[in-house]
Amino acid sequence: MTTPSADMIAAAKTLLATMGLSAADLNDTKPAARTVPTFTEYVPVALRAASPTSAAVWQCYLNVLINEWPTRPIDEPTTTELTSLSITVQERSAQGSGTRGGRGARATFIDAIRFLYRCAVADKLITFNDNPVIGLRKPTKRPSTRRALTSKQLTDINDINDINDIVATTGRDPALDSLVIRLHTETACRRGGAKALRPCDLETTHLTLRLREKGCTIRDQPISPTLMTGLLAHTEHRAPGADPTGPLLIQANGNPVGDNYYQLL
Repeated sequence: MTTPSADMIAAAKTLLATMGLSAADLNDTKPAARTVPTFTEYVPVALRAASPTSAAVWQCYLNVLINEWPTRPIDEPTTTELTSLSITVQERSAQGSGTRGGRGARATFIDAIRFLYRCAVADKLITFNDNPVIGLRKPTKRPSTRRALTSKQLTDINDINDINDIVATTGRDPALDSLVIRLHTETACRRGGAKALRPCDLETTHLTLRLREKGCTIRDQPISPTLMTGLLAHTEHRAPGADPTGPLLIQANGNPVGDNYYQLL
């Protein structure tokens, strides 16, 4: 092989410069391929990218992947394998009491692994087209059995030992207890909706209150003038001048209403 002269080298450098290249660009050596982590390695990484609430829910479902495939790279399982594993999660859940055939567990498991693989795509561990959860389908939901109480049922409840009188005259905090019973009777809100209620959620002009409940749902609920007056009076009496974005329902000891309060009530 002929040794290039200085003129040949200079001409080659000029040609490369006109092409926007350098000698290093001609190197055929490719960077080492990125190692794809296992489920044991990557699940904790993905969970750190989730909100605290979501991470608490998804951790037990993503642990299924760690238990089933601890040393397996996350890019190996196919859509069929993940579908089969989701069915296994459903069957295990269905064996417990109070479940609706394990559909909820399977749906949550699929939500969890969808999040895991979204993180993997974002981290460039797999490509979007190689994502095995793209074709994964959650089970169909059964119609909800939740419904409003009928007028007769409400009357029956109020007639049982004259519950409203008992609440108003007994217990640790009759004033708050009566207000809470009235709130749930009028709005049919969940405990979470009542606990999340804030002074700024009261709309006195149109007599509505804003409820923030399960599943991040928000609704403006009409209420009676009596309930609105009671809520405003409670706020003024229990927490005058308090932060309008803080809890509205306050116990006599100054603590917001919580799960323990409802258990005692």
